[in-house]
Amino acid sequence: YSAAAEMLGRALHTYKEISNRRGEADALTDMASVRRFMGYYAEAKVCLDSALIIYREINERRGEAVALTSLSAVLRETGDLQGALRAGESSLQINRTIGSRYGEADALVQMAATLRRVGDSRGALVAAGETLTTCRALNSRLGEAEALTEVGAALRAAGEHQDSSARLREAVAIYRDVGNQHGEAE
Repeated sequence: YSAAAEMLGRALHTYKEISNRRGEADALTDMASVRRFMGYYAEAKVCLDSALIIYREINERRGEAVALTSLSAVLRETGDLQGALRAGESSLQINRTIGSRYGEADALVQMAATLRRVGDSRGALVAAGETLTTCRALNSRLGEAEALTEVGAALRAAGEHQDSSARLREAVAIYRDVGNQHGEAE
């Protein structure tokens, strides 16, 4: 991850030098993802807050939605569950407005994880189920696996252990099929 962070830092510098605001915001959003995976949540949030300012200034709705989905995950990881839900809901609304089904699925799966964390296993099941339906319609195998993981986790939280195990086995099979070891391990 440190090599990716270094390259993104160079890209960010270049985009600033040539006054490419969209490239700058995209680099910040990508940098936030790397920081998040490294466990540097405060740095990830700073990157996302900066990216959101730029996306809004240049009226780049798709980028704004992506950054909000990522912010939702960061806020959930830091315990700001209400903030995570607000960011997820905002991303979902933008994705529906611009017609991005993939973005909608990403926002919903993040919201499912957050709803599960706040103890709303029913809401998590609805959001994850909607994600699963969308990902299957889009033939997004990785999205399907992520949705099944969230469905399984929500079912486990609701005490439905057999159904949970079945969904998690389905997710693992897809992760293996697409070669995603991180998802498989999760």
